[in-house]
Amino acid sequence: MERNHVFGLVAIVALLNGVLNPFVLWFFTQAATVLLAWAAPPISLIIYFAYLLGATFTLTLAGIPAAVYERITGREDSDMVSVIIWLSATVLLSLPALRGLAGLL
Repeated sequence: MERNHVFGLVAIVALLNGVLNPFVLWFFTQAATVLLAWAAPPISLIIYFAYLLGATFTLTLAGIPAAVYERITGREDSDMVSVIIWLSATVLLSLPALRGLAGLL
């Protein structure tokens, strides 16, 4: 499996976490606060931004262990090991959402 394919898996898992996260209500309130400061958007736009905020938060937080690994080992570019670390951290952060997905099936 190539590194770019694993990046795709990281993105897919983060998007699933953004949509099915049990903390989506918190993301919803944050997105509503930001969007309502600019205009009065429809509720569907606020929900979309809440999902996007959850996915972005997952990607950012899950990337920290991979960045620490790259810093400690002195790597200049991401290799397969750091991408696997990123995927593992993303899956760990997404466990509550994946458990909810299993309950839906």
